Amino acid sequence: MEADGGQDRAEERDMPLVSLATKDVAPMDVVTDLLTAEDRGKQHLIFSVKQRLVDGSVQFHEALRKQRSKTFET
Repeated sequence: MEADGGQDRAEERDMPLVSLATKDVAPMDVVTDLLTAEDRGKQHLIFSVKQRLVDGSVQFHEALRKQRSKTFET
């Protein structure tokens, strides 16, 4: 899982990421964050499973840390 994979995909695109509701064009950091959300989610899942089931360093039913992706509003 490459950290810059989303940025590579965004640079290859000819058209910018645009909000349908407001017609705002997303800044590059927002585009990168949105395009890498799936990879970051998978990494978070692997980390959480390791903590809870392999290491036992965190209680199984303890809440997961929320992943906050950048959006057009941030």
